Parts: sequence; C-alpha cells; structure tokens
Amino acid sequence: VGAGTGLLAHHFLAAGVPFHEYVLLDVSERMLERARERLPDPRFRFVVSGAERLEVNADEPFDLVLGVDILHHISDPVGALASWRTVTAPGGMLCLLEANILNPLALLYFIGVEEEVRMYLNTDVNLGKWMTQAGWSRIDVRPTPAFTPSGPEWLARPLDLVDRLAVHIPFLNRITAQWCVVGFR
Repeated sequence: VGAGTGLLAHHFLAAGVPFHEYVLLDVSERMLERARERLPDPRFRFVVSGAERLEVNADEPFDLVLGVDILHHISDPVGALASWRTVTAPGGMLCLLEANILNPLALLYFIGVEEEVRMYLNTDVNLGKWMTQAGWSRIDVRPTPAFTPSGPEWLARPLDLVDRLAVHIPFLNRITAQWCVVGFR
C-alpha cells in the first residue's frame, strides 16, 4: 500500500522473500511507472488505487499487507485499516512503518509540507487504538531502529551514525525511531 517507486518491494525481492505474487498499489501512476522500470519481474502487479478502500482483484487474500508512511495521508485511518483487514488472509499480517512525530529531524523535514500535516497523529497510542478499532489482533506498536529522512547526500553518513547510536540509548531511540505497527487478522 503506497508502493511509490517500488524501492521496498525491490529490497524484498533482493532478500529472497518467497511470495508468488507482489501487488504494488499507489495512487500515482507516475510512481508506479518508475516501479515497473525497477521491477520487471512477472510476479509484480501494479495497481493504481487510493489506500483508503482497497479494491484489489486478487485470487486469494494476501498473507502480508505492508505500508510505509501512509496512515498520516489518510483522513480515516480506522476505515483504511479495516479495509486492509478484509483483503488479508486469516492469520495474515499487516506491517506498517510510520513516521514518529517525536523525531526532530522528521519534524523539521516535513514542516510546512501540506501532505504531511497529519503526521502529528502518529503516536504509539493512536496507532494501537486505530488497529484495535479496525479489528486487528495481536497488535504490537513499538519504535524500530531509526531511518531518519535521507536528506542531501552529504548528510547520509552523519544521519546513519545518529541512527546507529540511537538504537543503544533508550531515550534517543524513542524519539528518533519510526513506529513499527504489526497486527494479525
């Protein structure tokens, strides 16, 4: 969900994640065109679709629904999470990585960017509450190792160092990490 240019799917493929079909959804045809170029493998299917109500023609429900930084773009996150649950197989998993408003770099990076304005709602409490309301079970919301905004190339090494150090310092980990949200159907 919110596949963008297919970078995450590319990493799944490179890591040998054993799925027989990958369905990449994004609202932007332009982004999916870039994903098609990156992922010429016939196991990939590309669907132009909004994320709020998934309408995917699939022979079987999905074992895994994955999204990165998508919920804060959706006006009804509970409705979207419930929709994603309906296309997930019994015992299947939803995994989301969501921006953490406590991260000062993310806050500075996204300040004034209109489509990021709802990022402040991404708290561990809200994410867990929305998952529960949408009917997911065995819900786990926790900070996961950072992944600060990439920024300019010259900042890549210093930001990577911050990410590596923050993992070992609980206070820093809590504010620099992204939220990892997992739930099962």
